[in-house]
Amino acid sequence: MTAISIEKLSLSYDNRRIIKDLDCIIKKNLITTIIGPNGAGKSTLLKSIARLLKKEKGDIFLMDKEIATINQKELAKQVAVLLQQNTCPVDITVEKLIYMGRLPHKKWYEMRNSDDEEIVYESMLQTGIVEMRNKRIYELSGGERQRVWLAMAIAQRTDILLLDEPTTYLDISFQIDILELVKDINRNTKITIIMVLHDLNHAFQYSDEILVIKEGKIVEYGKPQQIANKELLKNVYNIETEILDVDGKPYIIAKNKWR
Repeated sequence: MTAISIEKLSLSYDNRRIIKDLDCIIKKNLITTIIGPNGAGKSTLLKSIARLLKKEKGDIFLMDKEIATINQKELAKQVAVLLQQNTCPVDITVEKLIYMGRLPHKKWYEMRNSDDEEIVYESMLQTGIVEMRNKRIYELSGGERQRVWLAMAIAQRTDILLLDEPTTYLDISFQIDILELVKDINRNTKITIIMVLHDLNHAFQYSDEILVIKEGKIVEYGKPQQIANKELLKNVYNIETEILDVDGKPYIIAKNKWR
């Protein structure tokens, strides 16, 4: 089934055309990762799906509805987004921040209720941060903070989760920790996850489908085994690669292109 359908999408940023007449279909319940070189339009595409950037032309359909026709609160009930940099009061507690994910489901006068309490607790349980619930955000490490933001997105109870480089600024152990968590969330809840990653091996390891973008256009879209192609990677990244099979997943070793 289709979660998102994009037709003839064009977008500009800082007076520069980034996405050009792009068409694609994102499948429901899977983890789809967008990869490509710097400046290819990966984050721009993700932000356009979240309606954080205004499109020049084209359509983005959420199921069978064009997102421009969906009001902001209703869209927030269906799509959660976690950007590279997220801000909040540093002295807010973990539990209170996660509760912010419930706001799209509340009227302005509604107080926190037992359903909210249960959902917030389940979100903390899923992300392994129950013991941090009373800590302030400034007390947490980068990896712990990212878990909290993920918990807030889960508490939003949407069908689609957008992640813009969720492992940025984290060391390798926290990167794996977050990606394993993303995979578990997808498998346990069947939520459709679309994320942008730079690390190709992480993309191959943790994705069901991969969307390859170069210069604002789709080069290829398919399973990791299909994308792990020497000619494709040379065309997109201008690198020579050695491709191995590690536990049924492709693993690439990039060769120095200046040799």
